[in-house]
Amino acid sequence: MACYQTATFNPTTCAYDITGTQPEAPVVACYQTATFNPTTCAYDITGTQPEAPVVACYQTATFNPTTCAYDIIGTQPEAPVVACYETATFNPTTCAYDITGTKPEAPVVACYQTATFNPTTCAYDITGTQPEIPALADITGQCSVTAPKPTYTIACSGTEIVATTNDPLTYTTQGSYVINWKFDDGKGFVQAVSQNVIVKDTEKPVVPQLEDVIGQCTATATVPSALDNCSGNIKGTTNDPLSYSIKGDYVITWTFEDGNGNSATATQNVIVKDNEAPVAPTAPKNETYACLGDVPVAATLTAVDNCDGEINVKGEDAIVQGKCANSFVITRTWTFKDSSGNSSETITQTITVEDNLAPVFNELPATSTISCPAKPEFAEATAIDNCGGAFTLTFEDVTTPGTNGSYSVTRTWKAIDSCGNSSTATQTINVEDKTAPVPPVLEDVKGQCSATATAPIAIDSCVGNVVGTTSDPLTYSTQGTFVIRWTFNDGNGNSFTANQNVIVDDTRAPLAPELADITSQCSATATPPTANDGCAGAIVGTTTDPLKYTLEGTYVIRWTFDDGNGNVTSANQNVVVTSLTDEIGTDGYAKCNADVDLRVDLKALLPQGTPEGGTWTDAVNPNAIQGNIYIPNGINKGLYDLKYVVADGDCSKTVKVKMNVDDDCIVLPECSPIRVYNAVTPNDDGANDFFKIENIEFTDCFPTNKVEIYNRWGVLVFEVNQYDNNSRVFKGISEGRATVNKSSELPTGTYFYIIEYTNDKGDTLKKDGYLYLTR
Repeated sequence: MACYQTATFNPTTCAYDITGTQPEAPVVACYQTATFNPTTCAYDITGTQPEAPVVACYQTATFNPTTCAYDIIGTQPEAPVVACYETATFNPTTCAYDITGTKPEAPVVACYQTATFNPTTCAYDITGTQPEIPALADITGQCSVTAPKPTYTIACSGTEIVATTNDPLTYTTQGSYVINWKFDDGKGFVQAVSQNVIVKDTEKPVVPQLEDVIGQCTATATVPSALDNCSGNIKGTTNDPLSYSIKGDYVITWTFEDGNGNSATATQNVIVKDNEAPVAPTAPKNETYACLGDVPVAATLTAVDNCDGEINVKGEDAIVQGKCANSFVITRTWTFKDSSGNSSETITQTITVEDNLAPVFNELPATSTISCPAKPEFAEATAIDNCGGAFTLTFEDVTTPGTNGSYSVTRTWKAIDSCGNSSTATQTINVEDKTAPVPPVLEDVKGQCSATATAPIAIDSCVGNVVGTTSDPLTYSTQGTFVIRWTFNDGNGNSFTANQNVIVDDTRAPLAPELADITSQCSATATPPTANDGCAGAIVGTTTDPLKYTLEGTYVIRWTFDDGNGNVTSANQNVVVTSLTDEIGTDGYAKCNADVDLRVDLKALLPQGTPEGGTWTDAVNPNAIQGNIYIPNGINKGLYDLKYVVADGDCSKTVKVKMNVDDDCIVLPECSPIRVYNAVTPNDDGANDFFKIENIEFTDCFPTNKVEIYNRWGVLVFEVNQYDNNSRVFKGISEGRATVNKSSELPTGTYFYIIEYTNDKGDTLKKDGYLYLTR
């Protein structure tokens, strides 16, 4: 019977009933076996878990109880992008790629050539063209030309080359020739250049100075000669006559041609003269007249000339003025001159003019009488002068007083002609006073606190000014409207009255004070100022604006000053609060001010740790800022100052940045994506010397960015804004944290990077992964 069975005697069957079941096998691992042991009546478990296999450094082996084998996971890191002359070999010891290979040396090139390494072909591209020798200037001469040998210096090497030629250097026959020069430095620099040689006669003959040909009745010219530089003496030619028999001045134009297309001209005067003067007639007798109008016009007299026949001349007057217009002496002169300029003797006549008669008045009106306020109106006197010329007409009034305001006026006229001859005539008008003074229009007398009236004046047609009188007070110091009753009496029994208002009213507002700015750090509190009023004195200002300010900025308090009489004035006072601390942020750049979709994230320009919740301002373009976003669309190109003000404890903090708004709106190709080269070998071999993030430096596509690098323990070893693949790059140097010394070289190994950046649409993006540092 088995160890797990029991035998029980059954009296019915008279046999043993055997009961009991072998125990179930236990659950074991896939690599174990359970065997029932009848001795122990239990299962023996045997078997050992297989040993883990050896895996690559980048792999992990995990035992799989289902397959009873190890699952191996992990992928060998991708090979880094290397230069064409480099090889990346995976090192299982360091679990990183070893990069080997050296950049080829540049080949030797000519001085005007440049060798540039081409990473595509992995060879040097040689560019540069042999310099062109400039064209040689033409050599010109009049009779002969000898060309000097030209030289040329190669700028990049300093070598001077003297040209050679098989053509003649000297030419004596007129015409155009070409010399073909050759420049050869013996080292491969060879060029041919041509040069023009021109022999040509371009000088005109030298014309002579031709003397005048002069004759009394006739004159004949002889043919002159000119001297030419090549042809010698050249006879002149002309189309003009050579002989002249009529008196006068003539010009002969001579032409001198050398036969080579060069000509010159000269003129020669021919003069036929007459030297005898005309014979003058007898002069008229002298005359005397009273007035200018009596003097006859000058007569035309005739003389006889030997060549011109009769010569008629009108007399010319020379006047010596006397004491007046009709007092003078005329000397009348005749001179006879023929066409050749010969003059006869002069003959003269003397005419004397003298005015001794005064003007004669026409009769004036008889004496008359009028009443005030009418004024005397006298008739205009008229007179006649014997010579009919202008004369001066003046008058003088004499007033004689009468009784009861009556008077008489006598006007005496006087006429004086230009020679001082005078005569007089008189007219008298009597005036009686029967009219009261003319009432004046009295303006209101106004004053702010008090008002004083002065006596007004009325105009009387006879006595002139009449001063008003009154029994009412002249000065009033209580506000209100008062009436003064004035009386005007001319002293001749004529009078009237008029009323004048006196108004005392305060209509002037208090004088607004000049309020000094209130300037303070952290906070500033204003105290009410006072204004000066002409009547109320000092008035304390009131305002609805706050009196205390704690955030940095410039605020304006508007004060109001009310004098209680309805007159109000106001004044503004600036309150300037400055921050206790100012910081400088990162400068921003907005490439295209015509891009309606361009947005610049201002938060990316703030220093690390700047509190949030502040306010951005742009004093020049206040509407360009919306929250933390700068919108440059429509803003003029320029550099603008931006401020960020935020509460910082009991004071405020200010960050200042500059925003460069540009008009570089050229439509660019579609932005290429950011590509990360995750291998860094900072050994100064020109390849992978820094952590390269391709395209991140193009701010047109990626306006802002931030790069962070952590070591395998999660410690931040590098951090920078606006990574640019140039001056702001990771070269395996620590930026300093609590567990890593600043400026120390980081060890070879694997690091983790995080890149946060914005694209050209203003979206914020993120990219992270591993980079491999090998020294």
